[in-house]
Amino acid sequence: MTRGNHRLLAELGAPRHTFQSDRVHLRIWFPNDALVVQRLEGHADLEVISVMLRHLDDQLARGTKLAIFDDFEELVSYDSDARIAITDWAKEHLPALSTMAILTRSKLVSMGTAVANLALGGRLRAYTNRARFEAALAAELRRD
Repeated sequence: MTRGNHRLLAELGAPRHTFQSDRVHLRIWFPNDALVVQRLEGHADLEVISVMLRHLDDQLARGTKLAIFDDFEELVSYDSDARIAITDWAKEHLPALSTMAILTRSKLVSMGTAVANLALGGRLRAYTNRARFEAALAAELRRD
């Protein structure tokens, strides 16, 4: 499923958590206690989003604000209940999130991101350019 240059992701090493089904592949890195990087490829359904949110909840339980960088460049589609679940989770946890950034390529995923951003009061930083997304992620990594 993976294509393109993912230099910065490669530098993060092996993901701490992975999930895979016949339709989706999820990888999650926690470079430090205040940062999560998630790569989602394929088609997202409620099952994979539930896995993702469980790991985010576990990290937030540590008590630090969390910066979330979602590399969804290879996410091509999603079930609407998956989008609703992740948006509702983000709204509920907004005070505990320092940054929310997402990289998309699919027009469908970009449209869903725009709708979610409205619900989140414009707090979601959306990227369609990998170099800009990775520059923002690199800046966040330097804050450590």
